[in-house]
Amino acid sequence: MAKEIYRQTMFKYLLMRVRSKIAYHAFQKRMTINELIISQIYSSYKTLTRSGSIQPIAPYSKRLMRDFDQLIDSPNALSLNSLLELARDPCVQKRKGDIYKRKELARLGVGSMSELPREEQIKLRELFEKNIGQCYRESIEEKSDNLRSRFSK
Repeated sequence: MAKEIYRQTMFKYLLMRVRSKIAYHAFQKRMTINELIISQIYSSYKTLTRSGSIQPIAPYSKRLMRDFDQLIDSPNALSLNSLLELARDPCVQKRKGDIYKRKELARLGVGSMSELPREEQIKLRELFEKNIGQCYRESIEEKSDNLRSRFSK
């Protein structure tokens, strides 16, 4: 019993130390903890893609990345129009489509289209083509309605 209490106490102390170190590094860089973590993930991603260790997630254009960086670094609140413009970018829409396809395939219990019989592959491709365009429209309309209602209050 005493060993268990000691172990729990030491674990909590170790966790507090790690949290305080992260908070201190964020404070030094004049960021919030969330900003520090996200910026570190982003810089690691850039480093790993440049070195060729990992594949880029999607072929985002330099203009899109510049616009995204400006939105992140902007001291002003994100504008609704900027977010909607980014959501309409063809590369972002393709990425959303790929995520949608993966989720649907996982729901069917397969990892890729090649694991399905030929007839089901054809039907699923037709369904993807039809649904992805509809999902984009509904997603963008829903997000714009949500954002407009939040900002109009």
